Parts: sequence; C-alpha cells; structure tokens
Amino acid sequence: MQVYRYVEEDTSRYALTRDVGGSRLPVHGAVWLYVGPVQLSDRQRVGRVKTEILRKGYYLWPDDAEPRSFAPR
Repeated sequence: MQVYRYVEEDTSRYALTRDVGGSRLPVHGAVWLYVGPVQLSDRQRVGRVKTEILRKGYYLWPDDAEPRSFAPR
C-alpha cells in the first residue's frame, strides 16, 4: 500500500495519507511538512493504517484525541 508521509513541524508526530496534497490532514495546531511516498508492506500495520485512512482520511502517530492549538512560546 502506497501512502504519503508528513511530519508535524517541531514534534515527533507523523501522518500517513493517500492524499499526496495532504488536504485531509488535521489542521488545528499543526504545520505539516511533506516527506515523501512510503510503501507499507507489514500486513498488520497496513490494516491499522488503512482502517484509519478510511475513517478519517489519515493515520496519525502518536494520535492524541484532544484538539491541538498553537500556544505562544
């Protein structure tokens, strides 16, 4: 399964999506940087990623249930 990887600026989070433009990624508090295409081959991982992509349009790791927002530094 080919997906596209994005990393969240200044964090260790990453997102996988089938949308090369990243338009379905979460926008609240996130700046996403395109990394490139990734070929997933591990069957168990493909299943989890595919389930989340079908449900939300992306797979996020680590996924936090709380909305994020920018805070002044």
